[in-house]
Amino acid sequence: MTLDARGSLLTPTSQVDSTYSRMASARENSVLETPRRDFSKLDSRCVIACTQILVTLENYLLSELRALDLILATVSKAVDDLKKIVELQQESRCDRCIILFTTIMLQVIALLEAGCNSATDHEPDIVDDILSGAQPRLGPSLYFGAFLPTSEEQRSWRSRIITREYRHVGEILSSVLVLARLGSRGSSTDPIAVASRLGCLGNIEQRLKEMAAKEAGADI
Repeated sequence: MTLDARGSLLTPTSQVDSTYSRMASARENSVLETPRRDFSKLDSRCVIACTQILVTLENYLLSELRALDLILATVSKAVDDLKKIVELQQESRCDRCIILFTTIMLQVIALLEAGCNSATDHEPDIVDDILSGAQPRLGPSLYFGAFLPTSEEQRSWRSRIITREYRHVGEILSSVLVLARLGSRGSSTDPIAVASRLGCLGNIEQRLKEMAAKEAGADI
């Protein structure tokens, strides 16, 4: 014979009901008492990784790098590294990381603008390099007699490479925009606050679109 806490007799059915009731209560208490996941270590690692990318890009800006092929390679590597960090921040959404993402995107755009402006200024040099036997900065490495590429072919080849990198940058910029729109954990969803967070990134997006449009026009 089994009695409950009040001294009443427990039947087999009531015992089962009582057991399930205790289990449900335990689960509920467990959910309520589960501590919020600690993202502090992950956030710190992401911040450190971002600063490493930031320092690398800033050094290139400081050195006034103008070689388009080096800039494209540098930007591609930085964007690939940034993509991994952005993926790690999908749940965490650390405000420090979002700010650093924006700074890195500004650096990327500045490098691309510098490289593409320099390439446009020196575009006539490409044919001169080929005719003199020098290796052009951007273009196929081997030429065979009649298959020597024309200036139009060189320009088209260069444009495809640049456009591909613009798309690459645009993809990660879209991911950063999503994070900024959501904001850091617990941030305001007020439209004015959201617009403020997106302001700088919107400017970056516009600059990227303008460069892409300019490149598309140059390739026509």
